[in-house]
This record gives sequence, structure tokens and C-alpha cells, in this order.
Amino acid sequence: MPEAGPGCGHEHGVDKAAVRSPHPSRCAAVVLAAGASSRMGQVKAALPLREPWGAPAGEAAIARIVRLCGPVGRTIVVLGHHEAVIRAHVKGVDFARNP
Repeated sequence: MPEAGPGCGHEHGVDKAAVRSPHPSRCAAVVLAAGASSRMGQVKAALPLREPWGAPAGEAAIARIVRLCGPVGRTIVVLGHHEAVIRAHVKGVDFARNP
């Protein structure tokens, strides 16, 4: 079976995910990003990702997840630890705080 990637025949949503759907939806994406990342030793959500399938180089993990949630409509990012760092990487979403 061929690997997924450029030219594999599947659409991976990289370009389409950046555009929010013009149709209202009753669905929402909830992204859990409240963890302390204590075993990782750094903010896991802020780690830069490699360039798969045309994704921006160095894009933070949380930014890519939020971008790929774009077609769903509303995206809610749940914050806790490292709130300021995570907020700096994402725009155009709603936030919820987990105390």
C-alpha cells in the first residue's frame, strides 16, 4: 500500500483547512491543550512541526491542529498550563479555561 503524501491520490486538507466553511454548523472541534507537558520538559503544543504535504515550516503543533479543524466551523481550545504560550500560536478560535 502506498504511503500517504503528495501524489498519493488522497486529499489531506492542507489548503482547504485554512478556509472556514461558509455554512453554519452545529458541530464544533474541541482541542484539549491544558496539559502541563511535565514529562516533555517543554510546551508540547508549541513544538514546531516538519513540513508534511506543504504545511508551513516550523508551524507549532497547536497551530496546525487548529488550522486542520477549520472546516468544522467553531473551534474551542481548552487551556490550562502554558496559557499565554498557546494563545500566542492560535488566532480566530474560542478559548475555555480548565482551572
